[in-house]
Amino acid sequence: LFSQISQLLPEERQEKGKQLNQYKLEIQKLLAQAQKSPLKTDQKKAKNTYQLAKFGHEHPITITQNKLNDLFRELNFSLYEGPEIETDEFCFERLNVPKNHPSRELQDSIYIKEPELLLRTQTSSIEARLLSDQKPPFKASFPGRVYRNEKVNKSNHFVFHQYQAVAVDKNLSLKDLIGTLDYLFKNM
Repeated sequence: LFSQISQLLPEERQEKGKQLNQYKLEIQKLLAQAQKSPLKTDQKKAKNTYQLAKFGHEHPITITQNKLNDLFRELNFSLYEGPEIETDEFCFERLNVPKNHPSRELQDSIYIKEPELLLRTQTSSIEARLLSDQKPPFKASFPGRVYRNEKVNKSNHFVFHQYQAVAVDKNLSLKDLIGTLDYLFKNM
């Protein structure tokens, strides 16, 4: 800006020169203050005060599932997961779903390779796997995503979450089920 003063009319040069000199003095003063500022620290101190910013949060479904997991663990239930790509055997056969049942049709289930492979339609398939692998007694819970051939809109989606539990032992009764549900509802 100082080098451009010579291009101005003589009467403008003096006024512009005064303005530029004022700006120059203000900038020099600010720079001098900045050098004395407590913000200027040595590199070792700067490294010790550095913190990563936190981004995001847990989804409400994740929060709910984790809370349920904790409550079932308090009741001595084991936590099981199963495959989301499931076979007809565990998704329908072992659950006694007849061959002509509507849930097996293409409009309800999402087949990957019909009729054998499909996306899990219910977390009961995890229970069917557990019952085929484990001998009672056991208490187990199964959280997970399930898939249905649904038209997606504001109130529907083809993916949703289920939470299921099973207890198999001698001397269990409906009273145990009611007590478990009561405990869960009071603590959620």
